Amino acid sequence: MTSPHNARPIAVLFIVPSLRRAGAETQVVNLVNGLNPTDFDKHLLIFEEADQLHRVDQKTVCFHQARRTRRRLDFSLVAQIARVIDKENIDVIHCSLQFSILWGWLARIIAKRKPALIGVLHTTINVDLKSELQDRLLYQWILRRCQGILFVCERQKAYWAAKYPFLARRSEVIYNGVDTDWFNPTTFAHEGTKLRQAQRIPSDAILLACIARFAPEKGQHLLVTGCAALANPSLYLVFAGDGALREQVEHQAKQLGIGEKVRFVGNVADVRPLLAAADLLVLPSTAVETFSMAMLEALSMATPVLGSNIGGMGEAIIESKTGGLVRPGDVEDLTRQLKTLTSDRARLKSMGARGRELVIEHFSETLMLQHTAQVIHRVATDRLHSKCDRPHHPSRIDGDRSSSA
Repeated sequence: MTSPHNARPIAVLFIVPSLRRAGAETQVVNLVNGLNPTDFDKHLLIFEEADQLHRVDQKTVCFHQARRTRRRLDFSLVAQIARVIDKENIDVIHCSLQFSILWGWLARIIAKRKPALIGVLHTTINVDLKSELQDRLLYQWILRRCQGILFVCERQKAYWAAKYPFLARRSEVIYNGVDTDWFNPTTFAHEGTKLRQAQRIPSDAILLACIARFAPEKGQHLLVTGCAALANPSLYLVFAGDGALREQVEHQAKQLGIGEKVRFVGNVADVRPLLAAADLLVLPSTAVETFSMAMLEALSMATPVLGSNIGGMGEAIIESKTGGLVRPGDVEDLTRQLKTLTSDRARLKSMGARGRELVIEHFSETLMLQHTAQVIHRVATDRLHSKCDRPHHPSRIDGDRSSSA
């Protein structure tokens, strides 16, 4: 890919609030690592915790840790980002999550350079009224200033475009992608066996896995209730993740009489052994999920997925082929689906194989990188052309009207 500047790679500043262990943050790390350094001068900026910093390839990625106060409008953070924009000659700002788009847009206003702005949305249905009001009163207006708007699945794009019709003509979908060579079940079968042994789970047991932080919208309490209702002595459950509600869920499992069949392993650096050990990944979320990275990682590991029908989950979880879908928050539907899927272990294995085929064909990291590179190249080229056109078309200003200041 040829840079529109010819003399140098396109300088891209990726902004994400933190590098905590979550789907959007994981995707950003995969993206910034994977883009070709010959084509892109890659910069990554965060202003909160850096849990996944060890995963960032700092040989090809310039990392920036900004400092943020707890003031609602932190002008010092805006200034820090603006300095990076000017010092590093940034051509494109790629912001993941609405909060990052806000800070990237503000920094662009005060920076001397006026990079193109790409906003990447990872949410679908908001979890509360406050978030909905922020979208309506603030973020939708900032999105109008973006030169590119990206969604991570088709259903998410349709949902947002129905609320804000202006998005339909300026947005596109780039699916989250996973490295199918890294998430390869053939190389981790032995590790899966070792994990079962370490957790005292019989080799012939049906093992359910749930990988998510313990938060109300992740629905771990629903999964415990469903497993207890099945009363299947061959069914075991492993939770990976941590959070404020972990102790509450542990207590719930004991109260419902299945404490001996439930394991809590906390945050794990590598989920592949657990996915290799599991017969089924269960994601019983009630909100937030848009296009789960945990879902894609499981399918790539040939582990089928039972998930809530939220966001774009149904674009990768194909009923009776790669897993199953349940109505969000419906514990009876969840229990019924668990009973059906866990009654035939051979069928689960067949669905897992189909799931891996689907990921390789549609949701690989390679495809995500290719499509993102195309978008960055396009908006950078449009920005350059717009700058060249300004003397003849003074009304065509790329982005904010303050760019001539």
